[in-house]
Amino acid sequence: MRRISFGNKKTAIMTNRSRRIGFALSLFSVGMLLLFLTPPITRVGKAINTRPLPTVNRSTSSLCPACLTATTQTIYAPLIQLDESTGTEINLNCRSAHALEVTPTFYTQKGEAITGDAFEMAPAEVRTVDLKTLMPRNIRNRHDLGGMTLGHDGGLMEMWGQLRLLRVGGGDSTDVTFVNISDKRSDVRDAVWPIPDHGTAEIGIGNLGSNAVTAKLQFSNGDYQEIKVPSFGTEIVRRHRGQSADDAEGLRITAADGSGDLIPTGVVTGSHLRSSIRFYDTKNVAQPNLYATNFRLHHVSSKIVLRNPSDQSLIATPRLRSVKGSPNDFIDSSVISLSAGEIKSVDLDSISRAAHRRSDFDTVSIEVMNSGGNGSLIAALNGVDETTGMAYDVPLRDSGGLAI
Repeated sequence: MRRISFGNKKTAIMTNRSRRIGFALSLFSVGMLLLFLTPPITRVGKAINTRPLPTVNRSTSSLCPACLTATTQTIYAPLIQLDESTGTEINLNCRSAHALEVTPTFYTQKGEAITGDAFEMAPAEVRTVDLKTLMPRNIRNRHDLGGMTLGHDGGLMEMWGQLRLLRVGGGDSTDVTFVNISDKRSDVRDAVWPIPDHGTAEIGIGNLGSNAVTAKLQFSNGDYQEIKVPSFGTEIVRRHRGQSADDAEGLRITAADGSGDLIPTGVVTGSHLRSSIRFYDTKNVAQPNLYATNFRLHHVSSKIVLRNPSDQSLIATPRLRSVKGSPNDFIDSSVISLSAGEIKSVDLDSISRAAHRRSDFDTVSIEVMNSGGNGSLIAALNGVDETTGMAYDVPLRDSGGLAI
């Protein structure tokens, strides 16, 4: 099988085992920190690499010899294209201290596998390319593709990626994240998203298991649907503004077989907004509160949509702190009461106006404090730049405290 290379093949391989492990762990820690701290801001009109990738000679490859027999690691994304997008780019991130040989596999919506040429990533290399450059030429213009995997021999999370669907609906771009196939997951996924004027939500449900799985979809307005997703296939569900009387909508997806094989993602499009739909595994949550970092506040029209997917009432309080200021200097939003299953939107513009004279609040960290239990609160955080119209989509996570 032909292999193609992105990076410099003059890779230094440390012979001291403890130094190599320490370096790898350091890269892993830095990579995870950057992944958490860097918000996936949508972009408009970004040039990407479309050049063919050069062939690598295996005899001169800088791959670590021990890695040729290491455990195979695979990450999966359920959605790689939309008809409403102008294309897809992929950000590749090698977090290893040695070079990695990576094999992409693409899947049709029905689950047919198509393997691309392997390529080499240099140690600590980060590269963004047009996704089509990783595909066999005979599938680059197909419109029935669903998800994809990236596989390599090595350690857990040494290789990572993120997809970006470009100019969705003629507007901004949105992100699709990968998951580790080997991770333990529950059978439930919950999400909430805003519904802009003339808005449409497109939800891609992928199945990374070896058997077909029936997905049970329960929408917040009472609509219910069942869909059978083939092994490594992807099913697309579309929702329109007229299907909900509210300005936000929620969804719970349950795997009928009790597995954690269903991996959903989604995109919202509408007037002045393009946003990812992020699903929470609410059965596997570390703590009740939610956190976001590096959110632009000033000159941005911003909103948090909160949903209580549990069967108990709770109280949520959004708290904003300056990224550069003291952790004891914060602004609290009004207390928000949420009954079981309820959705409420919180406009942050009033807080922005109150802090407009404080330059240290240009960029903030956000904590949503929650009186309920783990997994009882999910959210979507979005902003639109008042000058450029660029949309900002920042994940609110349950992992860890704020980075001040």
